Amino acid sequence: MSMSRDDDFATLTTVASEFEANIMVAALRENGIESRSFIAGLHPYIGSGSVISSAQIVVRKNDLERAGELLKSLRPESVDIDWSEIDVGNGESPAPAPQSRRRRRDRVFRFIAIGILLSIALHIGLAIIGILYNLFIYLLTR
Repeated sequence: MSMSRDDDFATLTTVASEFEANIMVAALRENGIESRSFIAGLHPYIGSGSVISSAQIVVRKNDLERAGELLKSLRPESVDIDWSEIDVGNGESPAPAPQSRRRRRDRVFRFIAIGILLSIALHIGLAIIGILYNLFIYLLTR
């Protein structure tokens, strides 16, 4: 038989990531509300070979209503960045990147292909010379 107490923890909300949960926990603690977060579950992200997780935020039962109101009041206060007020520099282009591996690999493949083609051409040329030589000898001995 268990008894419910006001200092037991109850789930306040579930959020998409542990990062988001930690931000909310910090805001709640800053306002004097004892809170914790933990990973609620791991879900496979199909096709990516990875997992995504959700996180729950829990607070004491006696703080549940106050914590909910606090989170509602904090969301409108979170301000998006106004990029027109941010100095992002003068747009200098970065130094040219070193030659990529793909370009080097392509150059090596081209070099090998040209070598193979030249080798085939040389063998064909030598075969033609051999045929002409044999024809010349045949015509001389006739």
